[in-house]
Amino acid sequence: VLSSRRDAGSSVFASDDVTPLRPFGLGSPLGLAARLDLPVLVAWCVGAAATGLAFGFIAKIATGSIPESMSSTLDKFGAQGSFVEQYFGVAFLLAATVVALLAAGQLGAASEEETTGRLVHLLAGPVRRVRWFGGRLGLAAAGIVVAGLLAGVGAWAGAASQGVDLGFATLVGAGLNVVPSALVALGIGAVVLALAPRAAAVSVYAVVIGSLLVDLVSSMVDGLAWLGRVSLFHTMALAPADAPDPVTLAVTTAVGVGLCLAATGLFAHRDVALG
Repeated sequence: VLSSRRDAGSSVFASDDVTPLRPFGLGSPLGLAARLDLPVLVAWCVGAAATGLAFGFIAKIATGSIPESMSSTLDKFGAQGSFVEQYFGVAFLLAATVVALLAAGQLGAASEEETTGRLVHLLAGPVRRVRWFGGRLGLAAAGIVVAGLLAGVGAWAGAASQGVDLGFATLVGAGLNVVPSALVALGIGAVVLALAPRAAAVSVYAVVIGSLLVDLVSSMVDGLAWLGRVSLFHTMALAPADAPDPVTLAVTTAVGVGLCLAATGLFAHRDVALG
């Protein structure tokens, strides 16, 4: 009886299959990238903050009785100042790798958008290639800045909770000090993305992790100090143990921005990679 009173494929009690419109990010390529990648960016930023927080918690140990061997180990990194400052200088070197690796995830997402064909649908409309590419790099750069900032805030919060007070501005500045090197990593990956999109993320992982290993080996092994010159982090001061040089920060940032601009130009003159 009931079946005779409804249309085929319908039902007696109508269901509401309409969902509210969620227009966030649909007005521009940058907005769409933010909509798709925001959860990943938030996860990276939370990870950077958690890294700083963990190093801050451990800082309590640096205020106690320190074995001479541990002090000598930190001296090999060339950091100056008190042992606590040396500890944080090396800690932020490790945090710098976390911040710099954020670029790998973003470039990997951009590569996937291109190679899966989703980018073609955007470029078929009124979206310029340079606008899409620049928006992707801008989003990654913004994530790097926020991650560096949160790493510094996390380190300050963790240290303050343990009674270690180096000053909020000091540790936040040390967190922001890692940003220029991370921007260079982004620029290197952007150039690879413009030339060989499938290798973009891998290239960033190789450069960042390789640089960290080079820094550790060149600092710990006598006679290999020259090897540290090829590291991405060679020009980065081990803040707060060493005061960052404004000129070095500006030049490093300019190199990162220059690489991103060069990559944008390269991308504008090649075909979209598919498959």
